[in-house]
Amino acid sequence: MVQYAYDTLKSLGPQLPASPGSSITITIQPVTPATTSKGASSGGNSLGLDDSRTALVLCLVSASWDNPGHDTAVNKLANQIKDRIVTESKRRGLWNRWVYLNYADKSQNPIEGYGTVNKLKLQAVSLKYDPLGFFQYRVPGGFKLFR
Repeated sequence: MVQYAYDTLKSLGPQLPASPGSSITITIQPVTPATTSKGASSGGNSLGLDDSRTALVLCLVSASWDNPGHDTAVNKLANQIKDRIVTESKRRGLWNRWVYLNYADKSQNPIEGYGTVNKLKLQAVSLKYDPLGFFQYRVPGGFKLFR
């Protein structure tokens, strides 16, 4: 999959609108079973990664550009690259619904990837320590537990 991600970037990257400040990259970050097993041995983790027996590979498509007129084209290209990688990983049986929160695009829902049980636990903690929902409803941005 790493080779496929690279090949996809290499084939579609030239479609990036040209300007001096434009670039598009893919960052690859492995998450090994040695890392995810630490949560399982200490009671679990809220990310739903306790039972990962194989390495996960995070893939961040990142673009930079300095021309606001290119916003739509750059976002479309980045999503096209991401969509191809997701489709291929599903085809190969390698896809995992978990999305790293810090890499998530606003169109994604990373909290759903934690699994229903973990999401319910996080919601219960939120209700216990933030019963008025300040962080869910009054703090702008970010991904919310109740949406």
